[in-house]
Amino acid sequence: MPGPVAPPTGDDVTSLVVYIAHDRVGALLAVLTELAVRGVNLTRIESRPTKGQLGEYCFSIDCEGHLADARIADALTALHRVCSAVRYLGSYPRRDGSQSALPLGARDADYHERVAAAFESLAVNEPERFRRIDALGTADKVTARLIAALEDLL
Repeated sequence: MPGPVAPPTGDDVTSLVVYIAHDRVGALLAVLTELAVRGVNLTRIESRPTKGQLGEYCFSIDCEGHLADARIADALTALHRVCSAVRYLGSYPRRDGSQSALPLGARDADYHERVAAAFESLAVNEPERFRRIDALGTADKVTARLIAALEDLL
């Protein structure tokens, strides 16, 4: 049985494996989008065929951040919606001991500010769309807010 998650150090890596059930156009893009809209930087990604059917793949991913970071936790939640399975392997201090500087706009506070600003903009500029999103359940609301934020950034 896995032990408790180590506390964040401020310079952590999170490892996970995501499984894509069907070989379809854009499957990997969907995974990468969930990470990118949250400002999650990948430090490693490897693909491996599963031992199931032809076209079933898993991707081993290391990313900067800790499960306790809102952007990492939100990304894992979102990945469960686009992948057939997500395996969280752990969050731990960087092995090389180097300090990685999160780029401007990639910290949790920046992430929350961007999402909140995009949602406020949506409420003012597109009230009907805002009402539809606001009526969704919590998880769907977070995804809709992120999509709105991404659209505003593009």
